[in-house]
Amino acid sequence: MDAAYLPALSALAGSAIGAMASFATTWLTQHSQERATLLVQDRARREALYGEFIRVRPR
Repeated sequence: MDAAYLPALSALAGSAIGAMASFATTWLTQHSQERATLLVQDRARREALYGEFIRVRPR
């Protein structure tokens, strides 16, 4: 193997690792935001359901 290939391959490997890390970080951020949104929506749905139960419940 020629000595000039090693720095080039190292640079390509570093770029690939950096790209994968960036992709993983973006995916994790999006996943967390989606989960938080779903939890807020679920809580709002439950609060509305409970409010309806309180209004309709006979005394």
